[in-house]
Amino acid sequence: MNKREENLIRILYERKNNFVLIKEMAKEENCCDKTVRNSLDRVEEYLNKFSCGLKLERKKGKGICLRIKPHSKVTLKDILGNNYMKEDTISDDERRAELSYTLLMSTKAVTLEEFSKKYYVNKKIITEDLKKIGRQLEKYNLKIISKQRIGNFIKGLEKDKRKALFNTIKDLNQFSKSKSTLRDIFLPHEIDIVKNEIMDLQRNIRISFTDESNNALVIHILFMIKRIKLNQPISFFKDEKDLVKSKIQYSWAVKLTKNLGNIFSITFSEDEIIYLTIHLLGMKYNEDSNIDISNFIIKSESNIVDLLINRLLDGLEGIGEASFKTDEILKQALRLHLYGSINRINYGLSLENPILDEIKRMNPYLYYEVLDVVDKFNVDYNIQIPREEVGYITIHFQASIERSKKNLEKKYSAVILCHMGVGISNYLKIKLGKIFPWVEFIGSISVKEVPKFLQNNHVDFIFSTVDIDDSYFNYIKINSIIDKKEESKIKESVNNNLLHKELKKDRKSHKYIYEKFIFLRKSFKNKFEVIKFITDKLRESNRIDAEFHSSVLKRESIDSTEIGNFLAIPHGDSKHIISSTISILTLKEPIIWGKEQVQIVFLLSVKKEDYSKDNTMGGFFKHLNDLSNNKEDLKKLIEEDNINNFFKLIEL
Repeated sequence: MNKREENLIRILYERKNNFVLIKEMAKEENCCDKTVRNSLDRVEEYLNKFSCGLKLERKKGKGICLRIKPHSKVTLKDILGNNYMKEDTISDDERRAELSYTLLMSTKAVTLEEFSKKYYVNKKIITEDLKKIGRQLEKYNLKIISKQRIGNFIKGLEKDKRKALFNTIKDLNQFSKSKSTLRDIFLPHEIDIVKNEIMDLQRNIRISFTDESNNALVIHILFMIKRIKLNQPISFFKDEKDLVKSKIQYSWAVKLTKNLGNIFSITFSEDEIIYLTIHLLGMKYNEDSNIDISNFIIKSESNIVDLLINRLLDGLEGIGEASFKTDEILKQALRLHLYGSINRINYGLSLENPILDEIKRMNPYLYYEVLDVVDKFNVDYNIQIPREEVGYITIHFQASIERSKKNLEKKYSAVILCHMGVGISNYLKIKLGKIFPWVEFIGSISVKEVPKFLQNNHVDFIFSTVDIDDSYFNYIKINSIIDKKEESKIKESVNNNLLHKELKKDRKSHKYIYEKFIFLRKSFKNKFEVIKFITDKLRESNRIDAEFHSSVLKRESIDSTEIGNFLAIPHGDSKHIISSTISILTLKEPIIWGKEQVQIVFLLSVKKEDYSKDNTMGGFFKHLNDLSNNKEDLKKLIEEDNINNFFKLIEL
């Protein structure tokens, strides 16, 4: 077929079984009616010759319509091209996700032919798809059974099927153009009813679940209802049920299922209520819920939670500027989170942490310290707290560090320079004191008193009503009468001044960086060679002991320390560090470091007591995070072979 004939088929295809007048097609093709008729005759002859399931239907006064049989889209793709018909095609991953969902939900076997017709691919491709799906389903203890003349179905426990369904929904959602997969599977009013009932429950029990937990619970309940209607019940052993029924969350589940049962006209069995209770046990709570966890945590769970909290508090003490052990907000947050964590682990519930990589970049040292404590705890108490949970635990400790900074932040000191007498000076002192309650005003002085006053007193801010020589100190110019406009101006000046101070403070990490331990444009085959090279140099200079190298490798075996964008931050046990050092090594060619390629290595050998000193390392990690998000600067660092230029580029 020529180009015009293909275009005519395209026009007819786009109208989706609607008739198109000859003159409309002629206008679009910029030709006469006769030319279109002749071209369509050749198209019809071509389609009839190959018996491909495509047919032109002609009706007088209406025009022409392209009739398409289900299996004929393959031929249509050949004619029009895959690119043109991409809106009707899906990726291999999306097809496999849909296949998985169909098999999980189906109450009967599905044949290869049925799948082949649905997705317009041959049976061989479907067979390969099923093999891949089967491997994915193994982690849920599920198996695809294929029987000749019968079809394919999934064998396994109902609770495992539901777990797989939950994760399949998440897979499908990433392919959805509308990002509303849930509304493609369930009716909108069903979703809204379940959401409202969950919200009513929270109001009644005066507890607030996180949005993440709320959304997950909605999906689990919707599938419960759907599976019950399909007569696919769940079941548990008696001892499992007895344990779960002793929890307060069981009473929550009873209330929720009673209301939902009345609305949807279904009966929730005791096993279904147990299933819902298990998910309620794994919920994450908002910190503002003001929950007394002791009201619904049993002794054995309380013991394991308290043991882990104590391990964490002991193991991480000294990292923050203030003691974690005195932070009651932190302890409550950890109890809330870890209670849910233990239940999620005990009942096989998964927890996603979409920001895990970001957490590691934000404060890798803290993350790996938490991970170290948790991994030792896992071994000692035969429990498996996953990396996703470690990430959330790290966030709680980071929040504590931020709170301590605010709480421990000393009051800034200030003086007032005023040329209009004591009365105005006192007015300004009172007025500015209300605006900046965290500033201590230590005096009102004249311009001539400034040099001597600054020699004898530490002053952070000078507020002056007059223009003065600022060659030896900075000051903030103010009016003698402070209105709203003036107040805003002063606040802006103070904030800019503070920002400058903080930026200077955050750059103190350079005191642990020495030219001797910067190695540029090196060539190594793997991370083990890199670590050995750097630790040997540190050992030769007596900055670490002989055991530090092994401790770095041990940390790497626990969790590889790459943080993305060609950066890695290996580190070891602080007890093997003699003098704090940050070593930097760049590579001519990237190497595999865990799962990602790395070309810049910051090996941290910083003593625990130096970690929080003057926010030194906090500033370092903040800067490193900024650096990791700037690909151009990273490229410059990788390509730089001069140490002086390297220092300028890195700005540490």
